[in-house]
Amino acid sequence: ADPRVEGSKAGLSDMAGSLILSGTSNRTKDQLDAEKDYIGASLDASKSSITLSCLTKHMDKGLTLMQDVIMNANFPQSEFDRIKKQNESGLMAAKSDPGTMADNAEKKVNFPSHPYGDVMTEATLNNITREDVVNYFKSTFTPKGSYLVIVGDITKEQATKVVDQYF
Repeated sequence: ADPRVEGSKAGLSDMAGSLILSGTSNRTKDQLDAEKDYIGASLDASKSSITLSCLTKHMDKGLTLMQDVIMNANFPQSEFDRIKKQNESGLMAAKSDPGTMADNAEKKVNFPSHPYGDVMTEATLNNITREDVVNYFKSTFTPKGSYLVIVGDITKEQATKVVDQYF
């Protein structure tokens, strides 16, 4: 996804990225973590992507988990509250860190009215709701403009089959 100016909700995309793997309508965060750990997979998310890395022999299970996250992420309120508190703590710590303060000031000066100039503050964090996170995910993680990259011990025919099956 291209960066967007978040303005009064600066930090929304980062919060959404932190919450994507917080559970689905089928699995809790703990269940997701246990299932991916059991097959030795790495399933990660950010504000603009979801990535899976696993052995070919565990591809079906890994893709089942990835599909569940993409299709059924549910952003539980308890996880939203936890991530919000983490961000509050990070913002408090940043107030006493000259490097972070300088970086934030530099972003605002160098990138006014641009997504790179958005800096989360206590005010913008307080403006972000769980519904904002859900809406961000629904508008960003769509097939339009997305791409799926498959690398590894798999043929083009197998790749086409799994893409059709899971996505």
